[in-house]
Amino acid sequence: MTRLHVLAVPLLLTCIAAQAASPEAAKADRLVARWTKAGAPGGALAVYKDGRTIYRKGFGLANLEHKVRNTPATPFHVASVSKQFTAFAIHLLADDGKLSLDDDVRKYVPELQDMGSTITLRHLLHHTSGLRDQWGLLALAGWRLEDVITDDDVMRLVSRQQALNFAPGTRFSYSNTGYMLLARVVERVSGRSLGQFTRERIFDPLGMKHTHFQERYGTVVPGRAASYEADGEGGYRYIALSYSTVGPSSLSTTVDDLARWEANFLKPVVGTVDTLARMEQGVTLANGRQLNYASGIAHGSYRGLPTISHSGADAAFRSVLLRFPKQRLAVALLSNDAGTQAEERAKEVAEIYLGAAMAPHTNASTRAPAHAAAAALPSANQLAAFTGRYGSRQITLNFLVDNGRLHAQSPEVPRTELKAVGERSFHSEKHNARMEFETPGPDGVVAGGTLTMNGGEIPLRRLADEALDEQASRRYVGDYYSDELRVLYAVSYRDGKLLVDHPRGRDELAPLKQGSFAAGYPLGDIEFQCVAAACHGFVLSHDRLRNLQFSKVDIAGKLLPARQDRAQLFATVPLYLRGSMNGWAMRDRLQPAVDGKRLEATLLLEAGRHEFKIGSADYSKIDLGGKLQAPQAHAGQALQLAEQGGNLQLEVPARAVYRFALDVADPAAPSLLVELAPVAAR
Repeated sequence: MTRLHVLAVPLLLTCIAAQAASPEAAKADRLVARWTKAGAPGGALAVYKDGRTIYRKGFGLANLEHKVRNTPATPFHVASVSKQFTAFAIHLLADDGKLSLDDDVRKYVPELQDMGSTITLRHLLHHTSGLRDQWGLLALAGWRLEDVITDDDVMRLVSRQQALNFAPGTRFSYSNTGYMLLARVVERVSGRSLGQFTRERIFDPLGMKHTHFQERYGTVVPGRAASYEADGEGGYRYIALSYSTVGPSSLSTTVDDLARWEANFLKPVVGTVDTLARMEQGVTLANGRQLNYASGIAHGSYRGLPTISHSGADAAFRSVLLRFPKQRLAVALLSNDAGTQAEERAKEVAEIYLGAAMAPHTNASTRAPAHAAAAALPSANQLAAFTGRYGSRQITLNFLVDNGRLHAQSPEVPRTELKAVGERSFHSEKHNARMEFETPGPDGVVAGGTLTMNGGEIPLRRLADEALDEQASRRYVGDYYSDELRVLYAVSYRDGKLLVDHPRGRDELAPLKQGSFAAGYPLGDIEFQCVAAACHGFVLSHDRLRNLQFSKVDIAGKLLPARQDRAQLFATVPLYLRGSMNGWAMRDRLQPAVDGKRLEATLLLEAGRHEFKIGSADYSKIDLGGKLQAPQAHAGQALQLAEQGGNLQLEVPARAVYRFALDVADPAAPSLLVELAPVAAR
């Protein structure tokens, strides 16, 4: 036995003895006993103070099939808690002088499209890049999260994206894509995979012997926990996790190992005090607003005490590492039960150790004491007011009353009975979810509510219940293709409903306003792009993904006419330039130029970014946009166009007249020249 181990054993025994004698530990034991159910999954809990473990306990089963118990040494998949380790790897490379946080990510990942704005490594760390989130993209492309998903799978999809959600540095939007790219940067700068680099530079030096990035889902991890969710019938079902992608997720660790990670923030062994200070440093947006998100960790507060934390959720794994830096205390909770509200439980544990230093609870959303008076429950008439369809970009739910009880159902959620826990509050034991309806308006109508599920809040709004008009809906019907996803969606009208078929199934489109609809996961909001009675495309958006373009196509073979037919089309079919500069109206027709070789239109443009396309009246005969590699038009440079291409973009620095010249000398390869119009044309 080495001297290190000889010293470590008495230290561990001292910690355990102190835990047993502590009144706080006794309270924590009682709390854990409440969480523990016979034959059910559970988790592992640890509390750290001044860099030492003062409480550690496993509860529930790590594996239901083999009746293996969870212990403080059980490895868990910790989902997004992984991000802080990916971020730390980047900071170590910055300390080495091998990169700068202000480097353009395309310096290291050139296959990422140039979308007109520089995206820095700092943007990726703080979720201010504007990049669409990879999990949303994968789901829309037809992937299921239980599929085997590799780094290369994600990179191929991300490299096809042609637009951002917003300009980098102007907003915050949580993006797992950014951390996938950071992992790739680590690999290309260091010459080692993220798993190898973190093992050599972080885990081994800290003695985190049971921590690693799971780069291949099939890698054997002795003793690891499997993930389970309640099956609604008193039992549990296994939830597979087949990720073979790292960066935003896929760290496997134990609460014992996390003690060493927490201690490194107090007395650095890996990195320096300055390195860790940079890890905890937030960022300021372009508008001056300070963000609380640092490098894979977020600043917050709980009952008056500053916190630094991050949580995670994948499959049925739930995790959180919650630090109280001023008190030098931290709580880690790792679970393999989908019903675990890890953040809330960690706060309960923190209250045991820090309650005397905390401010009183200040709002109704905090936990009510066990002896609190029973809340008033809704009457039958009040229940009726809650019925109807409610939706968001993430989910659409239908609420109905059956046998005096409120139920919820949707294509994603089988019919579920909700238990009234207040006059407007309902709880689903099966899904560990809570629905809080708004107060009815003067007309008795409930306009919306908030669904709390998996630790997040989802605002829902009431959707129209009336059937769609068949004649008006027919213009939406057709096939729509996304080149960024390489996927086809089909919109149809049946029995008064507008439906969309996609690789994950079929969803009903619930009307929001004219031309705009809401659908359940994975779709979100769909806004059709129409001219008069014909629609030529739609854009799809949800919380972490904006304006994904789909174009209407004819899959019966009319998409690409023969070369000679296309020459005839360009000679005879009127073409229009439509975009943000003219409200997508069909009023700016391209006319034959003097030389007879080009079609031209001249427009007065205001300063700013303009999006546009060129096509026939309903886009069914000709629909020209930007190719994947070059959707950006630049004044004075010819741009190759693509049939069914995405929207073109033009940055106009100042108000001026521009000429748009379409060259169709080669009808199979049309090009567009945008230039400032000569003075005589202005």
